[in-house]
Amino acid sequence: MSDDDIAKLFLALSSPIRIKILRALWKDDRYFLEIAEMLNILHSAAHFHLKKLSEQGLVSQERDRGKYVITQAGKKALELIEGFSKGMMAKRLKGEALARV
Repeated sequence: MSDDDIAKLFLALSSPIRIKILRALWKDDRYFLEIAEMLNILHSAAHFHLKKLSEQGLVSQERDRGKYVITQAGKKALELIEGFSKGMMAKRLKGEALARV
């Protein structure tokens, strides 16, 4: 994976809405309108965010059912985010504990 590809992947993951979409799709496949309504965003915004995720191979749309699904790459990206988030939280808590001493 090139540096440009890595940057594009992180750019796709840089939006809270796109992370919410990944989390929602991890739980269940969803139709476009479900995603837009669940996140309370305009259809144009939902389309924009799903396109960014699709371009990086993090989600795909099933042709026969029309539902969006999270891909294996999307699951791995979300696991990476969750692991990083937990690590940062632990580091922050450790720093707060040391500051109290």
